[in-house]
Amino acid sequence: MRHKKQFWIRLGAVFVLATVCTTAYAQPTATEIVNNFNDLNGGQGYVFENQTVGIDNVQRLTTSSGSNSNVDLSAYHPFIGSTNFFQTFCIQPDSMNAVNNGTAKLDYNSTSGTTTTSNGTILTYGAAYLYTKYATGALVVTDGMAYEFYVALNTLTGDFSSDNWSSNNFLRELRNMESDTNYWTRNYNPGLIYSEIGNYSVFVVRMTDSYDFSTQNVLYISRSTGPTAPPWTDVPPLSGVPEPAMLMLWTFGGWGLTVTSWFRNRNKKRLAFA
Repeated sequence: MRHKKQFWIRLGAVFVLATVCTTAYAQPTATEIVNNFNDLNGGQGYVFENQTVGIDNVQRLTTSSGSNSNVDLSAYHPFIGSTNFFQTFCIQPDSMNAVNNGTAKLDYNSTSGTTTTSNGTILTYGAAYLYTKYATGALVVTDGMAYEFYVALNTLTGDFSSDNWSSNNFLRELRNMESDTNYWTRNYNPGLIYSEIGNYSVFVVRMTDSYDFSTQNVLYISRSTGPTAPPWTDVPPLSGVPEPAMLMLWTFGGWGLTVTSWFRNRNKKRLAFA
């Protein structure tokens, strides 16, 4: 009876591990997110009609009629992104005019672990953190606050004056959390999972106008998986998220141990009654 109980306990543990493995596969890596986004519409990426909503650099990218809009928007709060649109902010201050109609692609260099604007500005951790809070509904940005939020994002990427750290409400809140501004202005890697951001990846979206080929850069967020980001002090992490392949090995190993244990117990019972 005791052996049978142990068998079912082990079997239950294996099923739990298998569930974890399935969950790991359900969320894509940064590279898979980029490929899925950029391969839409025959390699054009996300085909959109862009219209400014609210005031001061809040953008809404709405799918053009007839285009493939199969982009993962599950990370967005329903008011911020749903079905065929998502709202975002411009992070290219030298191009204030919104791209009205065109295509959009995500930028990601897996070698350097960076996502950059078309003029080479690297997305920072603070900007990714703020956009995550906004897009997921954890931070409300009203029309009256939109410009200040836009200023905060572009100050974090180094395109606006550092004087804003003392006057901007969003930046002041960040400094209340961590006073060292280097913490917020370090390079952000969409391929890693940061504890304060969670299982999300934020990317720069490079937009190109269909008529005059002008460009604009905004932000996009998606649910993702990846290894744990190291602490910002450059101390190596203790451990990362297990790769799906490793989880599969654990699963099959667990099954093997369970089956082996069952046969061993069965043979012991036969010997006992022989």
